[in-house]
Amino acid sequence: MNTIFSIDYLLTRVECDVFASLLVVWLDESNGDVSEAVKRVLSSMQCLIRKTSSYAQLQNDTNSRAMCELRLIQSRKDLLWPPTCDQIKVEKVSR
Repeated sequence: MNTIFSIDYLLTRVECDVFASLLVVWLDESNGDVSEAVKRVLSSMQCLIRKTSSYAQLQNDTNSRAMCELRLIQSRKDLLWPPTCDQIKVEKVSR
């Protein structure tokens, strides 16, 4: 296993942890409204990943560990108060 694979795996794991944490919070805040909770989580994650990607692209050192770290602190407003996203459509599926 090479280092790049380890870092990619770590980022994927961290992103999943952030997603799960946000989902628990937003499910509680929305009184169990799954569609509203998922919309807010996706909006927050989109902002977090966009901010992380923008920061990584500005780095000169391509081997920098900072490039691999999510910008959680810098994205705290987006995580706490996600922007509304009209592009996310949630539909109920009946069995």
